[in-house]
Amino acid sequence: MSRQITLAVALAFIGAAAQAEVAPQQVAYGEYGAIETSLSGTPGDPKAGAEVMADRGLGNCVACHAVGALDEVPFHGEVGPPLDGAADRWAEADLRGIVANAR
Repeated sequence: MSRQITLAVALAFIGAAAQAEVAPQQVAYGEYGAIETSLSGTPGDPKAGAEVMADRGLGNCVACHAVGALDEVPFHGEVGPPLDGAADRWAEADLRGIVANAR
């Protein structure tokens, strides 16, 4: 249950970042890449975040990462770390920075 909740929180941040209208040159990154303030000014939407993570035309996060809550989506990757429990490993500002500057 805890992993599902933390994944929902991570998905919410991803959903908010994906809907942002902030121009890339206007994003203010901290010294270690964190983004302290919301890029969209609106709360994240876990459902929209899940769609971004699974859709090949949007974020396609599952191409590299395994996500337990999206087990119905085929072909989870093993290149990046699993995203289950991401909110336990990183702070909100760090997650924003990771998503906004995905490599």
